[in-house]
Amino acid sequence: MSRGLASFQIAIAKPVRIGDTVKYQDYWGYVESIYYSFLVLRVWDGRRLVVPVQYFITYPFENWSMVDARITRTFTLRLDHCARPGELRDVFEKIVAEDDDAVDGGMTLTLVTEHNEDYQEISFVATGSNPADTWLMEMRLREAMGDWIRDHHPEWWQSDRLLMARSGAGDTC
Repeated sequence: MSRGLASFQIAIAKPVRIGDTVKYQDYWGYVESIYYSFLVLRVWDGRRLVVPVQYFITYPFENWSMVDARITRTFTLRLDHCARPGELRDVFEKIVAEDDDAVDGGMTLTLVTEHNEDYQEISFVATGSNPADTWLMEMRLREAMGDWIRDHHPEWWQSDRLLMARSGAGDTC
């Protein structure tokens, strides 16, 4: 009886529809099909999760495409206190502007989100067009910022590392 009621609630309220991108527990995936007592989620790596319909009536979940598929992602880098957030902001904005998956007019932020005796944590925020492409965009942006810091200001990496150059080795990275 409760499964039938849950299916009825899904059909009327439509908190989740076929094609939606949802976060279910530690997975994110696409709603592939909805049946009387369960629905099928296709997760990012191609696996299918069979989830009772009642879960989506009983527990909170994230529907990343209910109104708009755009999504904002954040990554952080722990850097030395000598790192200049303003310079990082300029570089990040340029990198985001060149990324095909970044949304024009979307959120682009560079913020110092933590500062302690060991490091400053700098968060980078950007908006992408949909969850799958935005995840890939986040990975590219993180890689690009790491490359830029390594190439232009290696002294900005958190300074509690000990680097020892090997004899005959050029770069230490």
